This record gives sequence, structure tokens and C-alpha cells, in this order.
Amino acid sequence: QSSEAESPNAEIIVTAQNRTQNVQDVPIAISVIGGETLKASGITDFSAIQRVAPVVNIVNDTTATRVTIRGIGSNASGEAQDQAVAVNIDGEYLNRPTVLNASLFDLDRVEVLRGPQGTLYGRNATGGAINFVTRKAGNDFGINGSLSYGNYDHVVAEGGIDVPLGDIGGIRASGFYSKRDGYFFHPNFNARTGD
Repeated sequence: QSSEAESPNAEIIVTAQNRTQNVQDVPIAISVIGGETLKASGITDFSAIQRVAPVVNIVNDTTATRVTIRGIGSNASGEAQDQAVAVNIDGEYLNRPTVLNASLFDLDRVEVLRGPQGTLYGRNATGGAINFVTRKAGNDFGINGSLSYGNYDHVVAEGGIDVPLGDIGGIRASGFYSKRDGYFFHPNFNARTGD
């Protein structure tokens, strides 16, 4: 499924099986959320993925992030423990729950693979896998950006630049900035926390 499909015949390309394929040819229960849908939904961090992928549940537990797919996950955070849901960014496995408290931006798509994925993703994919695929450099020089403002003086800025290098490829640099005032006011010493 994808909310990016502009027409019923739109081809959705995924890399869920470590190769480029049409989603129709992938024998996996998969949800694909495109970059435009992520941006329109205001997805800026990992825990917000559950708003657009209903089978995913993400809970921040102090410093660790607990991920479950279809209710299957792991509470272990020890050095010798693996997660039950494999999380990858451009094919790079993130092996500890403390690493998942990261900002997400400049994404091409998110692939949520439901059910055991041990064949391709190893023993740490009992519940499934979540693949983040970042936006790649384009063939033409280009710049994109966005700026938003919210309550508590929340400023969010995102931008990127594509620099083609002829026939050999290209370079893409992107960045994300987010800052807001704290939600909590402490009148005893006139300060805010949670910023």
C-alpha cells in the first residue's frame, strides 16, 4: 500500500529484498510511505512513523526507543541483546534502541515489512523490519527547502542541494534544524524546561 500512488497504475519501486523491484513483485507484507506523504504528515522523528504505518507501535522509554510491529518487539537493551525489529537507514542496521531517537528528514520513502524477515535481515527481524531510504542526488543542479513555525516558538527548517558530477554521479547535502521553547514553566525560578 502507498499513499504516494497518483494513479492506480503508478509503479512503486522498493528495495525491501536488497534489490530494486516493483512492490507488486515483492512476496512480503509491506507498507510503503513516500517522502511527500511523510512531509505532509509532519514526520520529523522516528516515533512519528506510527502515525502513517498503523501496524507499528513506537514508545520512547527514557533513553531507549521500543519498536513493535504487529505487537512483536523486544524490551531488551543490554549489550548482548538484539532487537526484534530490524531498523535500517540506507541498508545500515541500527542495533541499539538508544540510537533510534534521531531526527528524520530528506527521506525518499519508508518501507515497513511485517512479519519475520530473518532470511534477509537476520535473527533480529522476528517482528519485521523498517527501512528508511534517503533521497538520492538528482541529475540536475537543484535546491529545495522548507520553513515552518509553531507554538512555543517552534522553528523547523529543512533544506538540501543536489550537485551533479557529470556521468559519474552526484552529491546531495541536506540538513535539518529544529528548536522550540520548553513546554514546562517553573515560576519559582522563572524558567522553561523541555526545550
